[in-house]
Amino acid sequence: MTDLPSIPAPYIGLTPYTDRNTEIFFGREKDRAIITANLFASRLTILYGPSGVGKSSVLRAGVAVYLHRQSDQIVVVLDDWQTDPATTLKQALVNALRRADPGIEIPSSNLSLAQFIRQSATAARHPLMLLFDQFEDYVLYHPADANSDSFDAELARVVNEEDSPVNVLISIREDALAKLDRFERRIPILFDNYLRLDNLDVDGGRRAIQEPLKVYNPASSATPPYTIEDALIDQVIRQTSPDWTDRPTTTPSMEVEQVQVEAAWLQLIMKRLWDEEVRRNSRVLRLATFKMLGQRKGIIQTHLDDVLGKLRYDQQEVAANLFDHLATPSGMKLALTAEDLAHFVRLPTERVRSVLEILTQPKMRILRAVALPLAQPAQTKYELVNDTLVPAVQGWRDRLQARQSLIERMSMPAMFLVLAVTALTTGAPASLPAPLLGWIRGISLLVLNVVLLLQVARWFYRYVGLTVTSLPVPGLGGHNLGILLGLLLTIFWYVGTVWRQGHLADPGTTLGLLSPQNFIYYLVVLIPTVILGFVCFLLTNGAGAVGYKLFKNYDWGFYIGYFAFCLLLGILIVIMITNPGARGIKFPINP
Repeated sequence: MTDLPSIPAPYIGLTPYTDRNTEIFFGREKDRAIITANLFASRLTILYGPSGVGKSSVLRAGVAVYLHRQSDQIVVVLDDWQTDPATTLKQALVNALRRADPGIEIPSSNLSLAQFIRQSATAARHPLMLLFDQFEDYVLYHPADANSDSFDAELARVVNEEDSPVNVLISIREDALAKLDRFERRIPILFDNYLRLDNLDVDGGRRAIQEPLKVYNPASSATPPYTIEDALIDQVIRQTSPDWTDRPTTTPSMEVEQVQVEAAWLQLIMKRLWDEEVRRNSRVLRLATFKMLGQRKGIIQTHLDDVLGKLRYDQQEVAANLFDHLATPSGMKLALTAEDLAHFVRLPTERVRSVLEILTQPKMRILRAVALPLAQPAQTKYELVNDTLVPAVQGWRDRLQARQSLIERMSMPAMFLVLAVTALTTGAPASLPAPLLGWIRGISLLVLNVVLLLQVARWFYRYVGLTVTSLPVPGLGGHNLGILLGLLLTIFWYVGTVWRQGHLADPGTTLGLLSPQNFIYYLVVLIPTVILGFVCFLLTNGAGAVGYKLFKNYDWGFYIGYFAFCLLLGILIVIMITNPGARGIKFPINP
């Protein structure tokens, strides 16, 4: 393939379009024109739509770029609302002014936001276009503020000024639209001009599939050029409709021209098809390849396995539990609030909400937030984005639970193996050389320790880590900690009871010191020790509250509880092995 200097691929998947992708952004020309006309006609425009419909893409790759190219307006797109919005907006305006004119006089940063914006427009001698994207994050991170110098108040001053050289567009998710009510008293024209962005129509969907290839071919000097089969276009259009289902139905199949097209699924499917054809060195995007990949169902399943597999261990467990309640066994999706889901899965609401927010991100495209009636403006329901996702998430959940239960299923055979080795090596110790018997017993102890400590680590992480902490705990999410502790416990026991007798020079003799009596006594000591340790583990269920009181961070509760358990378990083992007399146990070191 030839070098691709400016356009690496004609399709970008679930990543929102930006000004860097505007050359291959097609299908939203009508929407761009309508939004731009409304932006010029009104001081305030509200743009809303469902999660993932493409609001950010049409603003950044459509409206903003068009305004830059077709007029002299200075355009600022702002979507970072986690920090101070006034400071962020001032800096964005400074950057935009300097790009337009490096020698322009920048207003003082000490001015109020409204004054700063007005003086910026005066200095630029052109109207300012302020596009506030993902405004649902602003109302989430910044509660309503009645102060006269708040961002709410400053925004109202800018919008209410009739001769203001500033036009504002607020883009917000449909389920959060009711939260704009906080501005109604301050902005009388709040809902005078609003637009809803819907799914692509069929013509827009076709353009989004065909036109990027027409741009990509000359840009990449592809010879021969890439083409696409008409039959593939029809199938992609059908299968990216919100109403499409792969379940058998008695109703006639939908006509292509009667459907809408979900842009996110279209881009996901086309990106997967493109990658597969390029991998095969094919110059034609074919319907046969689409069928080979499992069509929409197979591509979505691959996407789910990929994105959900990148979640941390605790987030995967929460997601699997949530999927149990977001879909019925018969394949119907359900819409529930974070509070309801937290009640069903018996986890803290904030823990559940954090995972729900991850699953609603555009790159995930698994859940969507659903607006409730205006009588319940403070709540949001979450549901799978489409019924066709139900079997996919159920399959992923079943595979995850199968992997998680593998260790549990192997625990009992491992215990029987240790008991069998104990019986065999105790009943006929003379039939095998002493070093070999020592190795067998040592490996058995290693298996026993790893199984027990691995299970304890899993139990603790699952029940304490998920219920005590409100945020994902980094670093301790896998099984490696339990395995490591089991290995270290075995080494510690050897060093503490056998090698300290001065036999380091003769490994064979040293291993032979692990006599049948030592082996049995070790099992007798270890089992009550682990039971006592597990009791200690149960007592640490309140460690999250302690950690929060001490460090104002629930994560510390997990660290405190788990390492307190490990420390106490280690102390008990040391006491019971190195001081057997104190426990009334005769623990012979030598055979």
